[in-house]
Amino acid sequence: LFGWSLITLLTSGYPDYVKAIFSFMTVLVMGYPCALGMAVPLAIIRGSGEAALNGIFIRNGDALQILTEKPILILDKTGTITLGKPYVIDFKISKEFESKELINMVACLESYSNHPVAEAIVEYVVEEFGEVDCADVSNVKTHVGLGIEGVINGKRLLIGSEEFIGRLRDVKIPSDLDIYDENDGYRKVYIVVDNVLAGYITLSDKLKDDVKDTLNILKKYTKEIGLLTGDKLENTERLVKDISLDWYRAGLKPEDKAQIIRSLQSNGNRVVMVGDGFNDAPSISLSDVGIAYGVGSDISVSNSDIVIVSNDFSRVAYVFKLARKMMRKTKRNLFTAFLYNGIGIPLAALSILQPYWAMIFMVLSVTTLIINSLI
Repeated sequence: LFGWSLITLLTSGYPDYVKAIFSFMTVLVMGYPCALGMAVPLAIIRGSGEAALNGIFIRNGDALQILTEKPILILDKTGTITLGKPYVIDFKISKEFESKELINMVACLESYSNHPVAEAIVEYVVEEFGEVDCADVSNVKTHVGLGIEGVINGKRLLIGSEEFIGRLRDVKIPSDLDIYDENDGYRKVYIVVDNVLAGYITLSDKLKDDVKDTLNILKKYTKEIGLLTGDKLENTERLVKDISLDWYRAGLKPEDKAQIIRSLQSNGNRVVMVGDGFNDAPSISLSDVGIAYGVGSDISVSNSDIVIVSNDFSRVAYVFKLARKMMRKTKRNLFTAFLYNGIGIPLAALSILQPYWAMIFMVLSVTTLIINSLI
């Protein structure tokens, strides 16, 4: 205002206050930070809405930027990259026993237990052999964390871990059963009928079908991928041997996981933790970005930055892709806002741009940002 008043005074001999006021108003219109203030929020809101439609809830918009910075990705094992429950993969029975009868007896007794292993055995038998026939069952007794015993059709049946069966004295082991073969990370449940080892069942958790392909995609967006689990080392080694992990640690307590994350962060790394269970809550909370995956526990969800409701592991890769897409939109929005302001303000200051054109330019800039955020 003062500048144009002075310029017109020097050039024409009198100050042109109308031109000075118009130039001042035009600069104010063009300099209004509406578009600039909308550039980032519009991109984040649009991306958050797209994520919600895919079962992903973003609780902290700042987390998206970290996902674009090639962080270290840390995964929990059980329920995250695995299905999270045991499955029967082998049913070994001695030739001294009639297979169909023994399998039926095992499923019948296990149906009295709600342990995940028992449920897996019953599910396997029903799928493979049909309905279970429980004719005469008595004296059923469960041993928490060890096994179950009972009398079926006059025969005393015990099903359980090696520790549980080891408590029995003088158990006869048929020559065609090798119970001392290498466990190789599998869980074995032994079957004893009237003090004779009748067979054993081999169970294992399974990797989700999409884990291998998803990890290959995540390699492009991360510095490295690690696995932290409380499971035994042999179980972990068997499950991860064919997937793209840079490293893994097994047999960890929740505080051990947290310590590893602190160590990585102390070296200047950004850490993203994906987990679904109660034991993952400290690690999720401590990470730069915590992702609660699957149904998850309430405490894991409350400590997370991003919540993935689906059990589809490929959604983890989708989050990284979405973060990059949102960041690209944010940068385009900022560039557009600066472009309009950067060109418009000098033109307004030089009195080349009139106020009504400044208003049109401002409407165009905001419209451009909205369209860019929506596409």
